[in-house]
Amino acid sequence: MAVFLERMVASDWDQWTDRFGRPQDVGSGRPAEKWSVQREAGSGDGTSQAATALDFRERILEAHDRQRRRLAALGEPFVPNGRLAPAPLERVLRATPGALALLRQAGGALHLNFRSVARISRVARTIADLERSDKVCEDHMAEALHYRQEVVVPAV
Repeated sequence: MAVFLERMVASDWDQWTDRFGRPQDVGSGRPAEKWSVQREAGSGDGTSQAATALDFRERILEAHDRQRRRLAALGEPFVPNGRLAPAPLERVLRATPGALALLRQAGGALHLNFRSVARISRVARTIADLERSDKVCEDHMAEALHYRQEVVVPAV
């Protein structure tokens, strides 16, 4: 069964990548039209807005600019959130008390070590930057915790 699943996943992956593993162009039209998605607006009124690849690119560039300005204000050289050392990360995290409580609770329940907590904090800071938020709130921390990979230790 596992071999069958591996073959199936490999064959699907081969359809979307070339022989070097790079994504292939799988359709016609402009990339912004090809990769459009629907996303619920944050207002909660049920309206939706179209978010295209160009919108995502713009948001990423804004997030990098936000990171650059934040680090410059602290006198630090620009380093993306994913590569921040623990000391600058602690200064730029700007998490709400609820977000820190959620991280502490998850750290105890999941037995997270310092590296895991730092990694989750970096991801949460990046999510907040992409959401154009100055503070890391509970939603950002919960999403970062959701992206954490489970490590399964085989029984001996």
